[in-house]
Amino acid sequence: MNPLCDFITLCIVNTCISIAILEEKSALEQQLTVYKSEREQLVVMIQTKHNEALNWHTEAVRLQLLLQQQQQAGSSEGTESEGM
Repeated sequence: MNPLCDFITLCIVNTCISIAILEEKSALEQQLTVYKSEREQLVVMIQTKHNEALNWHTEAVRLQLLLQQQQQAGSSEGTESEGM
């Protein structure tokens, strides 16, 4: 065995491994970028849906109070007409 040949072979193998690692790193970085972008889109969508839910709740409470006021007004008119 020639030590120089062994060294050269080892260098070539290490270079191939390094290239594969760099390629994998690049692919993972691209995937991470895609995941971050998708996460941002999901956050925006969830915030939008949350705000919609708050608006629906606020409107439901408003309508419930309005209905109660109308029912109370209707029942007070009924009792006033009975007293006459």
